[in-house]
Amino acid sequence: CSAIKVEQQYPMHLASKVLSVLNHCCCCIVVLQALAALAVVASAVNIGGGFTITQRMLDMFKRPDDPVEHNLLYAIPGELQLVLACWTAQ
Repeated sequence: CSAIKVEQQYPMHLASKVLSVLNHCCCCIVVLQALAALAVVASAVNIGGGFTITQRMLDMFKRPDDPVEHNLLYAIPGELQLVLACWTAQ
């Protein structure tokens, strides 16, 4: 059978098997959406933590006479885009 050959060549991970079973069940849509939301939150925490750790490591190499950084100003374009997206969605 060709399905067995494909399975032997490319074994599915356990998470893929579970999601494929949940995908076939029409009553499990809420579970899939909750898992998707959890994945988005976990990845956002991972990205934010990476930036925090990187900034702390870079701060270890700062000299006392270095100029003050204004890194928060980089968030202004993103915040404006978010405000405009919410405003146009209304």
